[in-house]
Amino acid sequence: MLSFYQKMLAFFSLPELGYVRFLIFFGLFPTTLLFWIFHRDIARYIGLILLLAVTSVIVYIPWDLIALGDKVWYFIDYLNVLILGIPLEEYLFTLLFVLMSSGLTVAFKVWEEKHARSS
Repeated sequence: MLSFYQKMLAFFSLPELGYVRFLIFFGLFPTTLLFWIFHRDIARYIGLILLLAVTSVIVYIPWDLIALGDKVWYFIDYLNVLILGIPLEEYLFTLLFVLMSSGLTVAFKVWEEKHARSS
């Protein structure tokens, strides 16, 4: 029986999950940490952040469908889950990085306000 560590190591060692690993390490982990540290401040803007996330996906779908149709780019479907012809990983990328950039904007705003008061 494999330990949890061995199972996780095996999962993250799969070469076909390279992009998924990228999303986890550079998208999910930092975004989760950011939202955990600044949860009170981000909660004040959660409606706006969710609006930005939904808007980005609405703009993103036609953008990618046009680019795919014109063969500007292509996707490798790692998870074998397509939504409207676009891999699930691409939706996750869009949402994670919109959430991360929105969270960073709130974090910098809070930092600036604290430093403006102290000067």
